[in-house]
Amino acid sequence: MTVRLVVYGTPAPAGSKRGYLVKGRVRITEDSKRTRPWQAQVASLAAQVMDGRPLLTGPLTLNVTFTLT
Repeated sequence: MTVRLVVYGTPAPAGSKRGYLVKGRVRITEDSKRTRPWQAQVASLAAQVMDGRPLLTGPLTLNVTFTLT
């Protein structure tokens, strides 16, 4: 099975992480404010492309091409 995903926009690096305790659990946050919206955009488009099919499992190959203008 081949899945093609095209995401328009400026990729946002994850950057540094910060961890702190909340009610005995560790909470991790991103330093970059652009990370969460970018991840949400990619996840949303991936869900649309998969169209309800189950997640891919097993060994996978990933080819990534970034075109920056």
